[in-house]
Amino acid sequence: MSYYYPDLDDLLVDVYRRLIQLSIERGSMAVTGRDDPWSQLVAALHADLPSGPDDVDAVITYQFSGEPRFNRIYSSMSAALHLSQMSYFRSVIETGIAVGRFTTSLEPAVIARALIALADSYGLHVILEESGIDRQKAADEIVSVAASLLNVQRVAE
Repeated sequence: MSYYYPDLDDLLVDVYRRLIQLSIERGSMAVTGRDDPWSQLVAALHADLPSGPDDVDAVITYQFSGEPRFNRIYSSMSAALHLSQMSYFRSVIETGIAVGRFTTSLEPAVIARALIALADSYGLHVILEESGIDRQKAADEIVSVAASLLNVQRVAE
């Protein structure tokens, strides 16, 4: 294969690891420097979406999405990504509730998981040109769901 990657699986694991690390960094960077929990949540949701059909990293990540079921290395990396996403989404939601910015009858973890699942699902549509859902439409719809779940009166973001 090559000097650095004698085995294709080694190359694929390295690529997947890099993509997950980038995703984790994007998510945590999105909330940095923002004081308002709502603007943090909106930024984190935007950071979780692919830029479009030409987002090669997102395309590769979606191609790996079925692999964790069959490969323990991919499974542990996917679990780390999910835990990271849960950490910053849940933290932002809990902070928003604590300061009175959000109100909800649902547990913060439930809302965090639902928003992550929406971003994953919409993200797939964003990279599929035929779906008619671009990044902005996906973000707008996910943010609307988040606002409803958290009883947020939306102001200009």
